[in-house]
Amino acid sequence: RPADGPAGQMTFLLDQDGVNTPFLRSTVPSVSAGMVALGGAIFGSVRNRIGDRWTLRAAGALMGFGIVFMGAVDTGVLAGIGCAVSGLGIGIMNPQVNHLLISQAAPEARGRAAGLGYTARYIGMFLNPVVVKPLALMWTLHGAFIAIGAVFALGTVIDLIRPAPRAAVQ
Repeated sequence: RPADGPAGQMTFLLDQDGVNTPFLRSTVPSVSAGMVALGGAIFGSVRNRIGDRWTLRAAGALMGFGIVFMGAVDTGVLAGIGCAVSGLGIGIMNPQVNHLLISQAAPEARGRAAGLGYTARYIGMFLNPVVVKPLALMWTLHGAFIAIGAVFALGTVIDLIRPAPRAAVQ
């Protein structure tokens, strides 16, 4: 679903940039969906190679860079590249968050943990236009993309500099 993440707002950004061809206006957001699928497909091997914390960091960095890139460019083709990068990050982030929620929950609470993750994801999708619209009014839609992408990038940087959490005492 191209509506996952920033690709849901991409048609508005393309419109603002004067991209009027139906092919680009439909294809650019769809690139995100394809890359979300690819990210989900490679998630297991990525996680096995670099571990939970680095997988989360990589996904956050891809999402942040892709979203900032979408905000910084003004052509359909370049926006498609940003959609691809952020889509790959989303495709890795979604199963990683699900894995973390479920693996850290007690066996009897795993169903609730999975439901919580699913609920949070869709609340985020619901709030997407509620958050983007005021930012777009303050800074333009391009500025809103850059600000939102910067939040993901900043979160990744903060995670890189904070000490690793200690293992729980059993």
